[in-house]
Amino acid sequence: MAATNKAREMTLIAALFVLSCLLKTTMTSPATSAYSRDDALAWRPASSLLHELRHLGVRALLRDDAEATALASADFGNVSDAQPLAAAVLYPSRPEDIASLLRASCTHPSPFPVSARGCGHSIRGQASAPRGVVVDMLSLGCQAGGSDTRLSVSVDGRYVDAGGEQLWVDVLHAALAHGLTPKSWTDYLHLTVGGTLSNAGISGQAFRHGPQISNVQELDVITGTTEQD
Repeated sequence: MAATNKAREMTLIAALFVLSCLLKTTMTSPATSAYSRDDALAWRPASSLLHELRHLGVRALLRDDAEATALASADFGNVSDAQPLAAAVLYPSRPEDIASLLRASCTHPSPFPVSARGCGHSIRGQASAPRGVVVDMLSLGCQAGGSDTRLSVSVDGRYVDAGGEQLWVDVLHAALAHGLTPKSWTDYLHLTVGGTLSNAGISGQAFRHGPQISNVQELDVITGTTEQD
């Protein structure tokens, strides 16, 4: 039983953050399971949690107010209610902010759960972090004060370099501007790249071009042990 509980706890901690990916494109035509609700597995933060995290140099990027934590803990369609709520929400401006947060969890005497959240379409608590920290991935959308968008198109290479927080509808529009289009995308485009890739990305084009993960050339990730690959 102890081994089972330890495995579940590590599943919560070892979250994988899809930061950016290179997606194959083609020329346009001219015409899973829920996280455990066992309270014994939930990390119980000390009152100094935010003080400890703010020493990481991300002071302005952390929120623990009721509005932020309730929104970050809400599930799509209100099918499930994450209880207890997340203790805080991180709004990163660069991948290093996420690595610092994960490093803090790994080195903490009681490692706390960390979860990535995009547009909030995950169900059954998959993106929740009870008494832990939820990472608002959409905050990575623009860096350097909004002057550097993490979405670019290579016409010669015929690929799109997109951050995991980017919406598929924006990826499509960026590709179309150069006469290109993704080979495979989801039927609903207002989902994040990282979110759909974490679930393989099955769509109406999968029968011809395979799921979205079959059309990824490269991934930049931060693992649960803070390694950046």
